[in-house]
Amino acid sequence: MLSDGFRCPSMVIAGEKGLPATLFANFYVDIPMGAVNVILAFLIFSVVVFTTAAFYALYRRFLVEIPETD
Repeated sequence: MLSDGFRCPSMVIAGEKGLPATLFANFYVDIPMGAVNVILAFLIFSVVVFTTAAFYALYRRFLVEIPETD
């Protein structure tokens, strides 16, 4: 029943009826905290780089073209 979560997502109900979500989890796969920290650091770094690049691109494209009035 481990791989049936994607076929029957409506069977997992948080209330009294249905199958508990913990039935679809594999607790035997141990993910070391070092790997989790590296993955989170990479994701945060990627978001910061993307946000900086998007701001720079928008700044160069839209804000530079505003003419100054004398």
